[in-house]
Amino acid sequence: MKKTIKPTFLAFMMLVLTWGIYQSVRVSLADIKHYPIKHWMQENHPKANNEELTKYIDKAKSAIKTNPNNSDTREYLARFYYLRALNNDKQPDLYRADLIQAYIQHKTAIKHRPQWPYSWANLALVKAHLQQLDSEFDTAIEMTKKYGPWEIASNNAIVQALLTHWQQITPEQQATAIAALERIFVQHQQTARSLLKHYKLQTVICPRFKEEKFREDKTCKF
Repeated sequence: MKKTIKPTFLAFMMLVLTWGIYQSVRVSLADIKHYPIKHWMQENHPKANNEELTKYIDKAKSAIKTNPNNSDTREYLARFYYLRALNNDKQPDLYRADLIQAYIQHKTAIKHRPQWPYSWANLALVKAHLQQLDSEFDTAIEMTKKYGPWEIASNNAIVQALLTHWQQITPEQQATAIAALERIFVQHQQTARSLLKHYKLQTVICPRFKEEKFREDKTCKF
């Protein structure tokens, strides 16, 4: 009996070892593919042309094929689609198609990492562009507040999502946008000023600021 168990056990251990090596190699290859994607997103200007964005969409897809559970790569893929959608804003079909792909990838990233505020915030932003101010949009805003209240990037995304539809959102969501804008101002004043100027809502928003420095800022002198 012992003689038959030992070879079986060794075969089993070899199988486990082989599977472990395979998984390690697969993850390593995915990391190698992921690095240039991350580097590009961190270093390059967001107004890249469609050709470059398509190239990085393909790179991200290849990395995901190697490691489907990498939520970072899925998040970057979603952002590439979003940036390409912005480039295609004069072509409604292409614009919407890329936004839908961005939506799908953000949702998948959230599935793998449900407490990541950037994915929730970017999901809300994509849904704002899709004109989908529904319960999922509301949830995305709330999850962003819960998991990343002081993250500039996530606050930036929900400010854009909410200010884009200022007249359609609830008073509570308006208050959320104002509070997020104030948190951005505390950390990076110029970013907060740029957002406020872009949406041309100074007369409505500035009097509602609790942050006195922001309320008295030059941007609010209208």
